[in-house]
Parts: sequence; structure tokens; C-alpha cells
Amino acid sequence: MEGLQVQAIDASGKVRVVPHTEPADPDMQLLLDMMKPMLAQAMRNLAEDFLFFPLPAFDDEGNRLLSPYEIGKLRVILHRGAETKAAG
Repeated sequence: MEGLQVQAIDASGKVRVVPHTEPADPDMQLLLDMMKPMLAQAMRNLAEDFLFFPLPAFDDEGNRLLSPYEIGKLRVILHRGAETKAAG
């Protein structure tokens, strides 16, 4: 998604940009396509503003990018022209 940056922040505060792409795996796209109507049904208008962006588990060298077992944060930054919004 253009204008979107995802950052991983580890326990020491080191910030690393995490690459993201549109889902290339057809199974992932199918899962996302199935989830959107379910969320819309359950949450009504709130679901219209949901964004899904799958992140890779490993980098090109095979190193784990994100771990569910380590303390850290994800920061999502949306750039829209001169306006920037950060969440996380």
C-alpha cells in the first residue's frame, strides 16, 4: 500500500522498517476476502476502516523479522501528502 510504513521496535527501542507487500499468496488473499464481509457483518460501519497488510516472518537472509515471543511494538505510519498519521 502506497504511503504505508510499518516499523518494528524491539525492547531496547531499536526501530527497524518491516517490508510489506500486497498478499501474493492466493490462500492469504482468499482468507482476507473472507474476513472482510464477516467483520462488516459483526461491526457494521467500523469495519469499513479496517486495513489488512500481511507482513513477512523472515527477511531475505532467513532472519526472523517479528517474533511473538519477544517484547516489542509495531508502529504503522500512513503518509498522505504532507499529512502524516502514526498509530501504535
